[in-house]
Amino acid sequence: MFNQFTVADYVVGNLEYRRELLFFLYLHLRGTMAWINRDYQRSERFRLEQDRGEAFSVGITTGMPWDSSMYLEFSRDFGILRNGKSGSGLMLLWSKAF
Repeated sequence: MFNQFTVADYVVGNLEYRRELLFFLYLHLRGTMAWINRDYQRSERFRLEQDRGEAFSVGITTGMPWDSSMYLEFSRDFGILRNGKSGSGLMLLWSKAF
């Protein structure tokens, strides 16, 4: 399941670049940084600790036949979402407009 956590104060920044490589083929580059005061529970008490996390992703969107599109993305985060451990993910999405 998801690792949900409570934050008191936070700042999130996102920078994205999108470029049309060919007709109906787009490249996405995205970087995200977050600074948070996060609740940690250690031995039956809560305390706030400052935490920082970064993530980046690379994706390609292309048009497909019959008013549909396909999106392929690779993302990598550096610890804020996975309890201090880095990790990555791959997403493939096909959508159809009606």
